Amino acid sequence: MSSFSLTTITPAQQVPHDKANWYVIKTKQNAEKRVQERLETSGFTVFLPLYQTIRQWSDRKKKIKTPLIPSHLFVYCSATELRTIYTTQGIVSVLSEFGKPAVVREHEINNLRIVCSLNLEPNCVSLEKLQKGAEMEVTEGPFTGLIGVVTKNSKGMHVHIIFKNLGIAIVLKHTRLLPLSKK
Repeated sequence: MSSFSLTTITPAQQVPHDKANWYVIKTKQNAEKRVQERLETSGFTVFLPLYQTIRQWSDRKKKIKTPLIPSHLFVYCSATELRTIYTTQGIVSVLSEFGKPAVVREHEINNLRIVCSLNLEPNCVSLEKLQKGAEMEVTEGPFTGLIGVVTKNSKGMHVHIIFKNLGIAIVLKHTRLLPLSKK
């Protein structure tokens, strides 16, 4: 008699022929941290960009960690694994582009990590309000390594760290820039 065995693949196991990428997960309002916890418990690599802010109530002020992009988090997995997360409580959808899950580039995730590590309260703006410009990398200061698009307004030079798939940008004031084409 021949013998065989069946192997069950859990959501967190990598399928060799299916490359892992970062994907954007849309959550129910104020459910980002709970969804992150559930996905990590299932074995997924999850990134929830948070920044520290001070909230004031009538009787006190408190420092809290708030999602940088409300109702969104990022998961690193294969497209096959991505299909299994829809049953996770608190998930609304996966951001898609042209009918397929939208892939977030690694440098965009790195940009978010850098912004979150600075513990600054960033200013997010809609991409519809931005001019198109050259892609640049910040070369000095606390924002070193961020890649973005430069625009100029009446107050001077700004770097917009763009997340096209989300339709937002994070605005940083900085002047030490290096064009990506010269790298």
